[in-house]
This record gives sequence, structure tokens and C-alpha cells, in this order.
Amino acid sequence: MFCRWRHRPRTESLLIRTRAIAIVIGAAAFGLAHWLITSAWLRATLTPDPLIRPWFTNSTGAVLLTAALVAAGAFATAARAARRRDALAQGVTVGVGATAAMVAMLFRLGAGTLAPIVFIVGGVVLLAAGAAGGGLAAAMKDS
Repeated sequence: MFCRWRHRPRTESLLIRTRAIAIVIGAAAFGLAHWLITSAWLRATLTPDPLIRPWFTNSTGAVLLTAALVAAGAFATAARAARRRDALAQGVTVGVGATAAMVAMLFRLGAGTLAPIVFIVGGVVLLAAGAAGGGLAAAMKDS
């Protein structure tokens, strides 16, 4: 016991790694959705008025596209979990990552007077999409 190293238990480091991966997947899903919404070929479909800056809460189609991509990322991440509880937690963590990416993108674009409303509504939509994807994967688990 002269040189007894104290390491984190394997489960704790694995938990931190899986949560970090889920946050990155959520941020990537939001980034992909934002890129699709602002790209030229989909921008005209989702935001027909050229004077409106494209954002994922500006039209119903943009909200549905973003929510679908976040839910798909949450489902893909949560499908690897061993238990239902872990699957649902992974889905919510993907929603948290997407919400963090939304906040970062909004500050990058310039938060205006409606920023608190966008934070609340966008956060609810993204967390609900993540929970829906994780819940769908959890419903497929045995226990």
C-alpha cells in the first residue's frame, strides 16, 4: 500500500463519457438543423419571406425539422443504453446539448429583445424532442 493510486471507478468515468457524447450529439443535431434551415434550397421552403432571418422558431416547418433531428439523435443515443432509465436520461441529455447549442447560436447571432422567450420556448421544444426520442428508445427496453 505504498503507492496506492486512487482512480475513479470505471462506471463514473463511463457515465461522464456517455453524457458528454450525448451533449455533443444534441449540439450537432441542432447545428445540422440550423444549417439546413439557413441553406438556400430549404430556406425558401421554410421561411418564404426574405426579410425574416431564418431561425428554428420562425416557422412550423423549421420547428418540426429541428425537433425531428434532435429526437432522432436522442433515439440513436438512447438505443445503446442498457436500462429504460438510462435511455430516458440519455434522451434528455441530448436535449440539453441541443438547448446549449441553441443558446450559443442565439448569442452568436445577437440576442434581441425576444431572447428570453426564444430561450424558454426553444428549450422546451428541444428538451421535449430529446425526451421523446429517449422515451421511444426506453419503451423498447425490457427493464
